[in-house]
Amino acid sequence: MSKVVTRSLRVASPTVVGDFEQVPDEIERLFVALGRSNLPPRTRKLSSATVIKKAKKLVEEASEMSFEAVFGRRRGVIEESADMIYHMVVLWRSCGVKPGEVWKEMHQRADTLGVAEKLPKLKPKTKRGKGKAGRRG
Repeated sequence: MSKVVTRSLRVASPTVVGDFEQVPDEIERLFVALGRSNLPPRTRKLSSATVIKKAKKLVEEASEMSFEAVFGRRRGVIEESADMIYHMVVLWRSCGVKPGEVWKEMHQRADTLGVAEKLPKLKPKTKRGKGKAGRRG
């Protein structure tokens, strides 16, 4: 039986640092670089791959980052997060999505909800007698 690691990451209190505004700039810089013809070989190969391949790579990196967090490996979370962001930006470019469009969405969410969290899902309307209360098991 495998042992579950219960150690958690130490989380520092949030602080505003002077270079916080550089985060979107780095993503924008990557986005622009992906449009160049002189890409490094691995990036060139990924950029020419199918959207399905790019999406799979993003999911792979997200799961690797998540595992690093579960096992309490802070450095691994940082490294895998960078990989995940890289793959996310490659996928954005492939889908014609600009970083500014994502930031705009995040700002709208923050203005609406107080934080740029995931929007609440709309509850589907149920037909009379067809909802959970109307079911018989």
